[in-house]
This record gives sequence, C-alpha cells and structure tokens, in this order.
Amino acid sequence: MRVRSNAHSNNQADFENFLLCIGNGKEKLYPNIGSAKIQLPKDLCICPDKNGLKTLTHKLYDRAILTTTNDDVDTINTMVMDMFPSTVSKTYLSADTVEDESTGYFITPSGTPPNKLTLKKHAPIMLLRNLNPAAGLLNGTRLSVLNLGTRLIETKILTGTHAGNTVFLPRITIIPSDAELPFNLKRRQFPIKPAFSVTINKAQGQTLGQIGLDLTKPVFSHGQLYVAFSRVRNFKSISILPAADSLFDGQYYTDNIVYEGVIQH
Repeated sequence: MRVRSNAHSNNQADFENFLLCIGNGKEKLYPNIGSAKIQLPKDLCICPDKNGLKTLTHKLYDRAILTTTNDDVDTINTMVMDMFPSTVSKTYLSADTVEDESTGYFITPSGTPPNKLTLKKHAPIMLLRNLNPAAGLLNGTRLSVLNLGTRLIETKILTGTHAGNTVFLPRITIIPSDAELPFNLKRRQFPIKPAFSVTINKAQGQTLGQIGLDLTKPVFSHGQLYVAFSRVRNFKSISILPAADSLFDGQYYTDNIVYEGVIQH
C-alpha cells in the first residue's frame, strides 16, 4: 500500500520488484564474495570513506537515518544534535540509584533514556514509554521540542492522529527490563531520546518521506533489510552508506542472512 500510493513515480515497478525479491528471499546472491551478499543499487550509495557518515547526515538533515544497532543510533544522534542550528540548548542529567553503590551508573540499557540527555529547541525526539495512549503519547511517538524547562519539556506531536498537539513531558522513574544486568537500576529522566536516527526495528510501521540507511554494520536479524527499504515509496527517497569493505568490481554489497541455503529476512 505504501509503495503503490506513489504508483505514478518513475521506476516504481523496479522498486516494487526489488522490495518483493528481498521480502520473499529471491534477491540474487553473490557467493564469490560471500554466501549472504546481495548487490545494492549503486546510484543510492554514498562513498563509505572517513566522511561517509557526515555526508549521510547532511543529505538527510531533515529526515530520518535508519541503522542497525542502538550504539550507532546514539553516535548519529549526538553528531546531528551538535550540528543542529538552534541556539537554545539544555543538558539533563539523570538521577540513578542501584542496590550496589559500587556499580557505575553510566550505562544505557535498551529502551532507557541516556544518563546525559542534551536537547535543542525544535530538535526531533522520540518517546520511549507509553505515557498517555489516549493523548497519542506512545512508545515510538515522534515529537518536536518547543521549550526546555527544568521539570517539564514542552513538545509538539509530529506523528499519528494527534499530530500538531502540544504536550508537556515530565521526568519519570524508569526501571529497565534487561534481565542481564547484574544489579537493579532505577533511572529518573525524561523518557525520550533524540530522533534524528532510529534503529531499523524501531522504524517498523512508519512511513517516511526520505531515509538514510547506515549499513556500515550489516543487517543481522529477521526482516531488517526489507523493513528498512520499505519505509519509503520509491528509490529516490533512499540514500545508503555501505560498509567500507563492501565495494567489489565497482558495485556495493551488503550482508543478508542465510540458513541452510534459504534466505531468512
């Protein structure tokens, strides 16, 4: 439905076939460079040199950059927040408690806001908790910062049926559900993070006008590559940063996942 809503665009049939081949596990593999390598459209790729990530962020400055891991999301968000033109900036430090006081606090389990949260006025952010579903404040909701207070942040909802509404976000106490932590962590912080970049998995269900796709680390789980490409309606809406070692015979490739000879997306 997302792709066919833009059916009159040039090369739309090629984009639809490309998505179906990836989604159905029929995209051609190149075993001479790795049993799970598929070819990327070269005209969408950015040269993966030392300035590749900066080039990607400039190209997608007012859009979304999708990447594979939360660590890469944090790196990109920090880079773009530093570049963001607003002069109104504020840093919020969390209040953390643990049972064992000898344990360091400066970790950020998955789904938890960072210990040090730097925001600027008008920057895009993403909500990390279901605060008020009836008001559109759900995990994954994108918002824009309007004003940075000490105890409250004034924001505007950017997505969903409540887009355009002004809401105030408070600090809350968050207990990560990560069972692998060797201690019980409680973090009091605003339940948000910058949203210049999000993981591919977090972007599921969203329709975006333009995406940058950071593939410097390959996709590694079921459906990631298909989810990434299918957030937009056509080839022109995608820019790809491939891995530095992905160039073979003038073409760029990325890993896919193969088990027992069958591509698993």
